[in-house]
Amino acid sequence: MHNAGLVPHTSKFAPWYRETAIAFRDKEKAFAYECYLKTGNRLRQSLCY
Repeated sequence: MHNAGLVPHTSKFAPWYRETAIAFRDKEKAFAYECYLKTGNRLRQSLCY
């Protein structure tokens, strides 16, 4: 999406390259980690639920 120019904010910084990939076996842990990354704060993680 980002490299295809479909996201206006990120398209101006294309091309994007993946540096790191993290995989989780547990869907709940993956969701919790995504919330942590998006909020930047473990205390605000509860906002994701």
